[in-house]
Amino acid sequence: MFFFAELAVSFLLVVTSINAATTPCVNGVDGTPAGQFAGWTCAGLAGLLLGPGQGYCTMADLSVACCVCVDSNTTPTTTPATLHPTAQTTTQPVTLHPTNPATNPATPTNAATSNPTPNPTANPTAQVTPNPTASPVASVTANPTAAVTPNPTPSPTAAVTSNPTAQVTPNPTPSPTPSPTAQVTPNPTSSPTNAGTSSPPPSGATDSWNVCYFTNWARYRNGEPNTGKDVFEMDFPADLCTHFMYGFATVTQDFDVKSNDPNADHPSGHTAQDELCDPRCNDPNFTVDWSDPNGLRCDWPCNPTRKMRGYEAMNVGMKQKNPNIKSLISVGGWNFNDCAASPSDTVGQGYATCEIFSTIASSEANIRLFAKNVIAFTRKWGFDGFDLDWEYPVVAGHNSAQMYELDGSPAAYNINRLRAGELVFHEVPADRVNYINMLRIMKEEFYNENPTNPLLLTAAVGVGKSTVETAYDIPEMSKYLDQINLMTYDMHGGWESRTGCNANLYATAEDVEYGGGVGAGEAVAGYPLSVSWAVDYWLDHGAKPEQLTMGLGTYGRGWKLQSMADTGYNAPVLGVSTPGPSSGEAGYLAYYEIAAKLFEGSATRHYDYDRECPYIVTDDGEWIGYDDEQSYLAKMNFLKSRNLRGTMVWALDLDDFTGHLHGGASNRYPLIQFARDELKDYSPSQTSSVRRLQGN
Repeated sequence: MFFFAELAVSFLLVVTSINAATTPCVNGVDGTPAGQFAGWTCAGLAGLLLGPGQGYCTMADLSVACCVCVDSNTTPTTTPATLHPTAQTTTQPVTLHPTNPATNPATPTNAATSNPTPNPTANPTAQVTPNPTASPVASVTANPTAAVTPNPTPSPTAAVTSNPTAQVTPNPTPSPTPSPTAQVTPNPTSSPTNAGTSSPPPSGATDSWNVCYFTNWARYRNGEPNTGKDVFEMDFPADLCTHFMYGFATVTQDFDVKSNDPNADHPSGHTAQDELCDPRCNDPNFTVDWSDPNGLRCDWPCNPTRKMRGYEAMNVGMKQKNPNIKSLISVGGWNFNDCAASPSDTVGQGYATCEIFSTIASSEANIRLFAKNVIAFTRKWGFDGFDLDWEYPVVAGHNSAQMYELDGSPAAYNINRLRAGELVFHEVPADRVNYINMLRIMKEEFYNENPTNPLLLTAAVGVGKSTVETAYDIPEMSKYLDQINLMTYDMHGGWESRTGCNANLYATAEDVEYGGGVGAGEAVAGYPLSVSWAVDYWLDHGAKPEQLTMGLGTYGRGWKLQSMADTGYNAPVLGVSTPGPSSGEAGYLAYYEIAAKLFEGSATRHYDYDRECPYIVTDDGEWIGYDDEQSYLAKMNFLKSRNLRGTMVWALDLDDFTGHLHGGASNRYPLIQFARDELKDYSPSQTSSVRRLQGN
């Protein structure tokens, strides 16, 4: 999927039979005999990223023009490529089909152990709970995280700039205030090309991606419909997701990667079983050969009748159902990078871990050590790739825990003075370049470890304007990532003093006037913060549509209304909504908790057609903005108009995973199933082939 804009010529799509093992590339990526990678074999180049922001060089690409890798005895044939039409946005009413009411009598789970999605608070007094969802907004408290990312790997160029890490001390520093931009309108931009890194699932989908985040702490939630198991133990469907992100493993101070909860991750929850079980123990009909004193026994925790959980459920069980599935281990998340959070409130994270990514990225030696540890971990457990959820490079309070007085002099870590505005964190500017070096070197190490089947490298990225401007060099990121997952949710939440949807597709002039939103902890006015704006911003600043997935939330965010006389969008509020009986976090509800309120008749659903998002107003005066099938349809049509690669869902365990509010077991995961169905007849690479070869 290369764009040859610099050649300013148009190519026809050429499909050629080539000898992948021995045929040398006549020319390099710039079309000259001395160009980069000239002389390499097709096998060596296949799957390797070659040009600036150009994506993977597939075997088909190589035979076209990528490096003129055509055997002299081969006669190329040409096949015209066709454009994939974009869909028109329509809306349709959504109805729940409940069978039995959800009682949800249980008590909320402790945030520190259940790791629900965090949200920033406008009044920073309480500590934040960790969870990957979108980019943050508040001041010192945490906000959501989640997601994934981009493309190929060129050979190493710049050396890593050493970046000293400061000692621990937190306080939020404001991020740059963005200048006003025009309101977003959904005009298609460029089209995507096929990354060619994974096979389509057997569900009828083409090369679109539906990336799904799994959270290992969800098994500890109480209340209907939770059962003390993870979604894989509850027989997760084989064709809902093309890619799984396993959230989260932890990164140690010596840059190793380890399980953060062996009970959730390891076979049968046994800490000592620090690897996958012998494949023979996965056969329920396994019989011990007692005549062999040294023979395999398949005792617990690898007994053949065990119910697979965690790592082996994803990497063995799900791949038995669907061999085309790709799985990635994800590290990071909001709490991992939040220097203002206490380790005691974030399961050992917060200021204890917030400097780790910045430290790793500060030297080539650290990066290569980390990459080798990642490779060892992923290969041991059967993952196909690595998802880096660094939230966020450069941004103050997320990379150095050193606090400073307002005059710039270093100060001892003091969270109370930080919250009082007497201390601040500083940015770590070197992270911007170091992050790119980290991606480049990791991609190189992945390729060197297995050139024919290198690990995938993805990233979850924030979408607030100040976050993106501060943290990311988008064109450079696009060179090395296989996929970029946009965290297009947590647009609004309890850190604001007015109502707003969690992930509004569009913004209005009123929203722009109010300002606020996800922006590296700072409320920013003057731009139309919305899903459409975020997607277009990334595309306009150098991201390739084939590299992007659009984040979809299966949860909502809410408030207590100031008055039942004013219950609309941007209505004034008194504070965050009551914690859900299962999710257990104030201002945050799983989709199944929202659906239960509608089923019970304790809430009324409204739909904002200007912003394309639903919200409910409860009988006791709470307002929750969320997503359902109607808003998903609008988003999927927008996604297709931009030719994005697909979707990324946060998270599996927040949808109605039993279907008990949508007609029963045959309607499990209604939101994720809806998104997947919308992708089944969508082929982003159909347009990309033409546009790539035309230099667009």
